[in-house]
Amino acid sequence: MLPYLIVPVIVVMSCFIAYLGDHLGRRLGKRRLMLFGMRPKHTAMCITVVTGMLIATGTLGSIMLIDVDVRRALLLFPEVKKDLYRYRHDSEKWECQADLDRATAIKARKALHTSQDSLLAARAKEWSALQEASAAAARSQKEVAKLQRVQALKVNLGYKVADLKSRNQTLTREHGQQLAEIHKLGRKETLLRSQVAERARENKALIQKKQAVGNQLLKEEKQLAQTDQVLGQHRLAVHNELVEWYDSTHNKITFEPDQLIAQGVVDCGAPNAELADQVNAILRRAQEAAREAGAGDSDDPGQLLRLTDPVQTMEALQTGKAPLTHDQVFERFVNSLRLHYGVVVVRIQAVRRCFADDQVVAEISAVSRRLIFHRGEEIASIDVDGVDSEKVIRNEVADFLRTDLRPAAIEAGILPDTHDEISTDVLDKLLTLSHEVHLLQRPAHVEIVAAEDTWCDQPLDLKFRIS
Repeated sequence: MLPYLIVPVIVVMSCFIAYLGDHLGRRLGKRRLMLFGMRPKHTAMCITVVTGMLIATGTLGSIMLIDVDVRRALLLFPEVKKDLYRYRHDSEKWECQADLDRATAIKARKALHTSQDSLLAARAKEWSALQEASAAAARSQKEVAKLQRVQALKVNLGYKVADLKSRNQTLTREHGQQLAEIHKLGRKETLLRSQVAERARENKALIQKKQAVGNQLLKEEKQLAQTDQVLGQHRLAVHNELVEWYDSTHNKITFEPDQLIAQGVVDCGAPNAELADQVNAILRRAQEAAREAGAGDSDDPGQLLRLTDPVQTMEALQTGKAPLTHDQVFERFVNSLRLHYGVVVVRIQAVRRCFADDQVVAEISAVSRRLIFHRGEEIASIDVDGVDSEKVIRNEVADFLRTDLRPAAIEAGILPDTHDEISTDVLDKLLTLSHEVHLLQRPAHVEIVAAEDTWCDQPLDLKFRIS
């Protein structure tokens, strides 16, 4: 075992045994114990002696347990000594024998060097002779190779001369053929030029005819446009007469199919009674709107508006069952609101076209109320030219709001109000926008953003940003 492992083990064991001996002697001295009838003083001395013996014994035993070589040296020392003497005597004999062998090898090496020098001299002579022979052979091979290359070049030149003669004949024949084709192409070119000149004259005549026909068509189109204008005015007059006649002979239309009558916000987490009151308040607003539109022939709210479920009514007609009544549809809708979470938008819409003095048949539905646009969020954008007049700019932006922004806002989730509008009045903002853009006198990019946080049931408050 390595010494740096033996020494720490010995030191640790000695310290441990000394500590145990000192601790035991101190305790025995305090207790004044006696061993084998000895006095306390003699007992402490005996324990100290025994502790020293244990230290020596433990140290020696640890070394013997840890290192096999130490254990063999202590237990088998005479045999190790004899083996060491025998190994030393054999080593001296081997050294003498090695010296004799070394001297013999030196003598043999000297003889070998002498013979090697003679062999090298003979080899050098043979090598010089061999090099001279190789040089002569190389010179002869080069001459043979030159003769072979000259012969091959002669043969190749003969082949190339024959090939050139045949190619010359072929080129002569091809040159004659090309001259004949050139003469033919010249005759064809003359013919084509005459045909092109004739086609040019024909095209010129056709263009003149086309211009004449075009002028005639323009005149006819102007006449047709004037005729269409007169017919349009006549058609509009007839239509107005028919509308007046229809309004005078038929009832006035109060609501169109799917037209919104009333809508409101309901908290689905409210108690049943409060939830029913919230829905009933929206229903009363719908009945008031129906009364203002001229529906019904009495002041009874039940005669003004009746709720129905179109899907259940269709199934009832197919199966022969009775459709749900107004109160049943209302109660069923209030119960269905329990399936929603948070706040919803309740909408009452007309199911079919309703005339004056008729009861309005409507359906009731719920839509989750959610935030559609954040404040400052861009909804759409348009590029306008500030060089145009303010009226042109205003009409262009207004058309964009009607044809592009409205469908985009509805697709995003904005619900139109009872007047089918999705935004507040923007006339003043359009006037200001057209004036500011016109002052720039250059193309401008207009961003249309939400002025406030807008929920799905709220009208859009638009704001314009110019860049």
